[in-house]
Amino acid sequence: IGWLGELHPQWVSEWSIQQPPTFFELDLTAVTEQGVPVVEQISKFPSVNRDVAVVVDESISHDQVIDIAWSTGHDGILKDVTLFDVYRPSFSGERGLQIGQKSMAIRLIMNDMNGTLSDEQIEDVRMKVIDALSVRANAKLRD
Repeated sequence: IGWLGELHPQWVSEWSIQQPPTFFELDLTAVTEQGVPVVEQISKFPSVNRDVAVVVDESISHDQVIDIAWSTGHDGILKDVTLFDVYRPSFSGERGLQIGQKSMAIRLIMNDMNGTLSDEQIEDVRMKVIDALSVRANAKLRD
């Protein structure tokens, strides 16, 4: 969105300037399009992470997997979904995968502002994500 820098030391010395001046230029359009961050209250209850690894066809993208996970009915409990591993086999049968398939592992971060999550709530969100991936991406849970 812009640049920042100091006047070259050669010119500072030649012009006998005490402190090197700092210059900057910003692209106003880029700055105004960013929007203002929204402050959110931090939960005093612990977050819970669950990792889910699925086998999908090579044609399934990172964005599709993330979008499907977010689209589940998670009652606001799901706070973040991150892809942290993609594995493609070198040959058919390697680690139970075939050529044309890949394993994608996502981390689900869950939290509730109103209390500590129960095992049932956590498993419900996890299963909703797995079921949605199965239906919409033909994903299979990796062993």
